[in-house]
Amino acid sequence: MLISQIAQMKPLDGSNYHSWREDIDMITTVGEIDYALRFDKPVEPTVGTPNYDHRWMQYSIDKVKWERSNDKCMIILKRSIKEPLKSSIPECETAKEYLERVASHHQGSSKAYACYLMTEFVNAKYDGNGVRPFIQKVISIVAKIIKYLGSPLHEEFVVFMIMKSLPKEFETFHIQYNTSVTDKWNINQLLAQCVQEEERLKQTGDSVNHIKGNIPRQNKNSKKMFKKQGKQNNQASSSNNNQPRQGGSFSVPPDTCLYCKKTGHYKRKCPEFLQYLLESGKDQVTFCK
Repeated sequence: MLISQIAQMKPLDGSNYHSWREDIDMITTVGEIDYALRFDKPVEPTVGTPNYDHRWMQYSIDKVKWERSNDKCMIILKRSIKEPLKSSIPECETAKEYLERVASHHQGSSKAYACYLMTEFVNAKYDGNGVRPFIQKVISIVAKIIKYLGSPLHEEFVVFMIMKSLPKEFETFHIQYNTSVTDKWNINQLLAQCVQEEERLKQTGDSVNHIKGNIPRQNKNSKKMFKKQGKQNNQASSSNNNQPRQGGSFSVPPDTCLYCKKTGHYKRKCPEFLQYLLESGKDQVTFCK
């Protein structure tokens, strides 16, 4: 398993330090060979010190454990770095020191990465693939920001930014939180409440999921249906064109749906109209879950 993980790992080329470091930490931790990365090389006890025999025995055990871990980590580190970057890193006796020198080559990229993470956090917007994975993604970004900045973000601020990034369907939910909730939510409470609100919106028909577009489903009768429907539509259109209009032209308020008569969207994006097409088989639509 460890060998396969190393083989699938993308080598460090100078532009992917952070993902490379995460892979190194994961591989060495799961493989239980990170002892030399967490502890310095054991120091031999001086003869005559108190409990010398016990110290010597413990030193011998730690020395063997450390040397095995150090050798394996050095092999993994050097194997996972591309040339000429590997040649620019001075040789070291310990894997811990070698890893620190690799990190020193990427101090500038660490600051740029922290700036990139902060931009991602501030500009995060709901992508339509579910509230739970979206909030978990934001939480992951926040955890990385805390790691690279070395200082925590106030949880209330994180909750506010997540609320701000939710779609307009959650506007009432947001207002109720600001006006009626006396205790401030933590991130876990926010996640649970948002998932519950998403389920409520689905049950009432106000789905927060996006519509991807007209992706036809694999149906052997789809071509026949399309042709038949197109012929009927053409006939209906031609017959309507031949009939004179009564009452002259009519005006429609802007941003009004001709199907449900509600404002805020057009007929082609009306959830009720799309649901009608889906149930009647007159069109093929796919709802993201």
